[in-house]
Amino acid sequence: MAKSEQYINGNKLKNYFNDVKYKSIIFSSKVASDPTTALEKIEAFYGQKPTVDGSNIQHIKEIRDFVVQKVSDKKWLRGLTIMAPHTHWDTLQPTIYNYQNDKYIIGPHKVLDQQLYTPVSFVFSIDGPIPYEWTDQSVLIEKRDWNICYDLIYQVNDELKLYNIPLGLTIDFRFKNSLFEIGDSSLEVPIEELNNEFYGFSRIESGHPILKKNNQMTTEQVSWHALSDLIYDFTSEELLLLEKLNSVISAIGDPEEKRDFIKKLEAGIRKD
Repeated sequence: MAKSEQYINGNKLKNYFNDVKYKSIIFSSKVASDPTTALEKIEAFYGQKPTVDGSNIQHIKEIRDFVVQKVSDKKWLRGLTIMAPHTHWDTLQPTIYNYQNDKYIIGPHKVLDQQLYTPVSFVFSIDGPIPYEWTDQSVLIEKRDWNICYDLIYQVNDELKLYNIPLGLTIDFRFKNSLFEIGDSSLEVPIEELNNEFYGFSRIESGHPILKKNNQMTTEQVSWHALSDLIYDFTSEELLLLEKLNSVISAIGDPEEKRDFIKKLEAGIRKD
């Protein structure tokens, strides 16, 4: 595929999904039909499940270390997230983000011919990064920021395109004014109210309040940060300590307990 443009109209987006080759690449091999299958593909490929930090997966670490050497400003790394590519819908239609009432509504929204859509999630291929999720015009992304992130994704694709790995990269725009702000966690929740016009879609909200309301909620982690340990300029001993700390955090199963543990660590660091 040619390099993606930030904005394409609905007609062009429909053409993607009228292309048998495109649909075959995306839905037959690259993008799993659900989060569980996406994680199973990663486990089958690497022989282990990703930890919370993801550092036990070879290509997650390689992507992080590769990207950090390509940026002239380290804050750009905040604009990317490593993904287990998946969808929740078997309609073989575009997955689109719409923003309203302080939430994102994600699903197979109707594609309007003259509306503009921005590709935000990509899988790797020998022909270049292939988009599989878009935002509509309700989601504002600064053109320069998008170009910086897409160029990094393109370079990663060029580096890894021959390995057919079960990972992808997404532009991290959720709940941010700039792609390069520090983002907060978010959670995707199915819309199950029968009278809701978006029944069957999902809404994306800040993850912490939802988990606090129901800490028994079952969630699956399908994304990992893109920050390499190389950004810290640590000694080998410090890197070993960081690795041990990541292992301790990954072993904490309860999301609230994990968040509290991290907060205590941060408080201790600030005191010092």
